[in-house]
Amino acid sequence: MYLRVLRGSGARCSHTLSFPMPSQSPTLGDCPNCHTDISRHSLLIEYDTTDGPAAYAECPDCRDVVHPT
Repeated sequence: MYLRVLRGSGARCSHTLSFPMPSQSPTLGDCPNCHTDISRHSLLIEYDTTDGPAAYAECPDCRDVVHPT
């Protein structure tokens, strides 16, 4: 993002702002029941297992709590 600040005296000052980019996908996967995309916003809990990370989320369509696939 680039931000330009104008001061009252006519002087110009430019600043570059950097924001961290999300390292995770915005979606968790699909609902195994109705196949709706489940976003990270619907995440209820995320945890580690011996097989890797896992999560429970609420499907925005059927409202079931599921493991997104």
